[in-house]
Amino acid sequence: MKRTMFLILSGCILLFGSVVFGCAKKEAAVIKIGTIEVTAKEFERAFGMSRYVSSDPNAKKMFLDIFITRKLMLREAENLGLDKDPSFLQNIQLFWEQSLLKSVLAHQANEIGMHAKVTDVEIKEFYANNKEKHFANTKDVSEVYGHIRWILLNEKNRRLMQRWVEGLRKKTTIFVDEKKLGLQ
Repeated sequence: MKRTMFLILSGCILLFGSVVFGCAKKEAAVIKIGTIEVTAKEFERAFGMSRYVSSDPNAKKMFLDIFITRKLMLREAENLGLDKDPSFLQNIQLFWEQSLLKSVLAHQANEIGMHAKVTDVEIKEFYANNKEKHFANTKDVSEVYGHIRWILLNEKNRRLMQRWVEGLRKKTTIFVDEKKLGLQ
């Protein structure tokens, strides 16, 4: 009985595993460049992100030639060990950090933008406080309403972003040896 249960359970696991993992069959390569294999999906993605995307029927053929040349050059760079060069790896690290910073800032700006609001009262108050200095030639707040709203919204977003960064600093232990950095 135990053996039968074990066999049934093993069969179910194998069946489940093949359904979950086996259904995603590896897509066949449509381009082979030495040992490099490229699927149609990979090529279409690269083409879609290229400057060659257009209605010209020859665009894809032109891109294919450049795509193959790029892959050959990249393979040669790897064969020469350039992919392990410290300056290359440092550039990769810098690019990765910049890309990640851009992503987190865009994410946070989106979050902040959804919550930052400017009221009519704030706009009228700003106009009254800055009329002489910035709006002397303006007769009414309605003439500069959109501009003031934009100024106040940007200022609120800037302050909220600054508060977010300050919050990150507060919840993290930071140590700086200013003496070793030559800051003292």
